[in-house]
Amino acid sequence: MTKSTIKDLIKWIDQGIPPIVIFPGLYDLPQHALLISGYNDSEKKILTYIPQPDTTGYIPYSKFSSEWEQEDNIAIILIPKDMKNLISKNELQSTRSYSLSFEAERDFSEGHLESAIKKVTESVKIDKNNVYGWSLLGSCYSETCNKECINCFTKAIKLNSNYFLALRGIGNFYLKTKDYQNAEKYYSQAINLNPNRYGPIYKNRAFSRLELNKNDEAKQDLIMYLEKTPNAQDRQQITEALKSISI
Repeated sequence: MTKSTIKDLIKWIDQGIPPIVIFPGLYDLPQHALLISGYNDSEKKILTYIPQPDTTGYIPYSKFSSEWEQEDNIAIILIPKDMKNLISKNELQSTRSYSLSFEAERDFSEGHLESAIKKVTESVKIDKNNVYGWSLLGSCYSETCNKECINCFTKAIKLNSNYFLALRGIGNFYLKTKDYQNAEKYYSQAINLNPNRYGPIYKNRAFSRLELNKNDEAKQDLIMYLEKTPNAQDRQQITEALKSISI
């Protein structure tokens, strides 16, 4: 796992190494992995694998770059041992930092918070520009309402103002700590960045807006939540809540 560019993807494809990129998700999935199968340089398009017979997806370079930037251009490359000489020393250092962050995220998701903090702290020491690592460290601190998370999320946002997960993460912290003004602010930045990416963020902004007495806007957010989260388990409750919100 490493930070890369479209130029890097093309190089790896030409070397026979199909990369995987981390890409924005849809509905209630914040992220998903996308296998890159090729490119068309004359048409400026990235070719992606779709798990259907004889099917290939095409994404224009400009759209691909815009969406991929929201994940800080993270790629996963599986390199055979006899081809490791193709990777530079700087790329290997970056790979170590991002791999540690990935391990930390797994620990975090399994509830091993202390281990996650230790690993992700080491990852940002190796590479201080690891946006993924700073944002994840923020999420770890946010889990225990430690205000240090604000510094971590802010660091990630300064390095990449389009990093969706950091904007959502700091919004979550402010919502949890009842700072509804800031929660609304950062949720709005994330939504403006990609309105279709993650449906549940609309529900979170709605809760913030209700506390700020912005009932009309909150109601619209809940409607958007249901529209963009077709499998929402709380659909009935939200539908009932919409009826009770006065404008």
